[in-house]
Amino acid sequence: MTIRASEGIDLNGFKIGFRRRCKSGCSPVWLFTILLRYPENDSLDRQKFMRYEFTKMQSLGNDFIVLDGVSNEINLSADIARRLADRHFGVGCDQILLVQPDNDNAAEFFFRIFNQDGSEVEQCGNGARCLARYLYDRGLTKNKTIRVRTRSMTMTLSLNPDESVTVEMGIPEFAPEKIPFLADQTATTYALELGGARLE
Repeated sequence: MTIRASEGIDLNGFKIGFRRRCKSGCSPVWLFTILLRYPENDSLDRQKFMRYEFTKMQSLGNDFIVLDGVSNEINLSADIARRLADRHFGVGCDQILLVQPDNDNAAEFFFRIFNQDGSEVEQCGNGARCLARYLYDRGLTKNKTIRVRTRSMTMTLSLNPDESVTVEMGIPEFAPEKIPFLADQTATTYALELGGARLE
């Protein structure tokens, strides 16, 4: 199905309109407009719709929807995240990345990550690589070394001269209770029981 800029699909109050808006200097990605109707409102009153522009990006095969919460106030609920991530009736992605101002001033931006089921997680390396490219190409920062804070840590994203992105994610955490991971004690390897078989 081809959807022109003036068209869209409306499924259970979730309307998606597609258009390309890649200005000079931005990443070669698509921008979309999402119109979300509140479930209790059955009319097509445009004032009852919420409009989101987002960018679709990928890193090493992981694909993401990136939302600009710096220029616009975006209240992303678990339900909206699930609808956006749905590969059949939404846009489809592995995760949704929402960048916002860091109100704690510990970093340049606050970085939120939502899974396909709407749950929020603490970090994603491939998503952080996309985010760095997005922030710079969209003009949200002029820095090529960018500090972003997530729910659990602060990361440093570096845009390199060869166009690659390096992400400093800090020291790996191996303590089972902090991962979290159920184990009696910290070990080099752990046994995994799968389908009645014990694997190490």
